Amino acid sequence: MPQRDNGHVMLLGDAAWCLNLYSGMGATAGPHGGAELGHALQNHPDDVLAAMATRETRLRPFITRRQRITRLKQQLFVPSGPAAEGLRSALTTTGASVPSRWYRTARSG
Repeated sequence: MPQRDNGHVMLLGDAAWCLNLYSGMGATAGPHGGAELGHALQNHPDDVLAAMATRETRLRPFITRRQRITRLKQQLFVPSGPAAEGLRSALTTTGASVPSRWYRTARSG
């Protein structure tokens, strides 16, 4: 969406950001957006519209990065084709063959 507010109406929480389950950020983005709105209202106590614009300006880069990363993360769960499926298979095979740091530490000490 080009903006998340219209006049004095604003989308808040998960509804505002359209981050799907692959992002792993839904529970983080909602409170983060609310906190930013609170800070913006403190900085613009007499101008709700300015506060809403400030919140949008401050959060848009954070959310845009998460939305882009989500497209990549989604390929791990739902590959879009043979190339993505091959990459996912290689990553999961490599990850399964490398012992975790916890496992190496527990065995050594």
